This record gives sequence, C-alpha cells and structure tokens, in this order.
Amino acid sequence: MIPSPIPIDVELLATIVHDIRNPLNVIGLTLRVIEQMPDHLRSEIQEDVDFLRDNAGQIEKMLSLLSDFCRLSELEDPGTPASFDPRRFIEEVLAERAHRGNDKAFPAIFTRDPSTPASVNLDPVRARIALLCALTNAAGASDCPLSVRTSGTADRLTIAIIVKKPPPSTVFARRVNPEQYERLIATQTERRGLDLAIASSISAQFGGSLHLDVAPNEGTTIVIDWPVNSA
Repeated sequence: MIPSPIPIDVELLATIVHDIRNPLNVIGLTLRVIEQMPDHLRSEIQEDVDFLRDNAGQIEKMLSLLSDFCRLSELEDPGTPASFDPRRFIEEVLAERAHRGNDKAFPAIFTRDPSTPASVNLDPVRARIALLCALTNAAGASDCPLSVRTSGTADRLTIAIIVKKPPPSTVFARRVNPEQYERLIATQTERRGLDLAIASSISAQFGGSLHLDVAPNEGTTIVIDWPVNSA
C-alpha cells in the first residue's frame, strides 16, 4: 500500500519558499559586505555576524528541504524508473550535499559492501530527494563526518547513514512514519523532521522502508531499504 501524500498545500508552500528567499538573499549580501570591512571595524561585531550567518544557513536548509518537497509533488506519479549504479549515484549525491554547505558531517565516508547490487531500477529523481533528505537529518545530529555504507541482496538495496555520536535519551529506534514529523529540520534531540518523513514516504512508494536504529552511548543509523526494482 502506498501511503497518502503528506497533507500540505504545495502551491502555497512554493510561494512561501520563493518569497522568503528574497530577504534571505539580501541578508547574505549584507553579511558579505560586513565581512569585507577592515578587521579593526569588524572585530567588535564578529560574534554577532557569525550568529547571523549560522541562522541564515539554517533558513537556507529549510528552504532547500521545502523546495525538494515541492519538486517531489510536481513529479508524475508513480514516476519513471531507470537503471543506475547505486555506488556512482550515492557518490554523486554525497558530493552534491557536501557542496551545499560547510557542515562538519561532510565530506562523508562512503564504503560499498560486495553484496551491494550492481544496478537498481528506480526513479532516480525521487531516490535523490530521499537520500538528500536522510543526509540532512543525519548531518543535524553529527559533529564529525558521516559514514555511508551500502549492502544488499539479489533483490534489495540497503543504504546505512551512520552518525558516530552518542544520541540523547530522547532519540529512540523506530520505523519512520511519513505522516509524523515535529518540525522542518530536526534537532539532534528529536530526529523527527520533515526530512525523514519525505525520505520515508519515497521509500514506501518504491516498495521499501526507512527506519532509525539507535545504539545507546554509541550512535544512530538511518537505514534505507529499497527494492532493486520499484514496486
């Protein structure tokens, strides 16, 4: 059973994303001007500038996530599967995500188990959005490079995104429900952002699933399970 779409007015959402980007671009340009000031003038306000840049970055991440959601809603249902090499696909997505910002979680460490299928037949556009959303969630909980590992069987592909940081007690193992989320970008004390809901929804459309594994005092792993051929 394919789950119901997340109930959001996508047209209104796209308008909001577009309109918020305009003042955010102005903030970004203003920050660049301030950072080009002589050191003796900038030193007294540098802490405030750093605070503004960090928060502007958070807003940019939210808008990027919402843009992906809008893009997903515009795609034809159920999408057009295509054959691709999961190793090369993941490497390209990791490079794209690392280019988006200066998160401590990137560049990620990627390893491919010999059991990884050589080819899968899925909608690559949806697959990209799902993987980017899962990486965004993991990056928000990590202060060091993520580890991404693939494995599988003859008919399944598994992608594990590993955060090597002890999780707070408020984070627990669960199969992610695409209709349950707390906020756009999850905090590390929740891990209940729209990002994982989107990734889980796409996984379900493929005939797969997404769940969060928790190892107390060790770390967490987002496990994406996809069929080699979409449902």
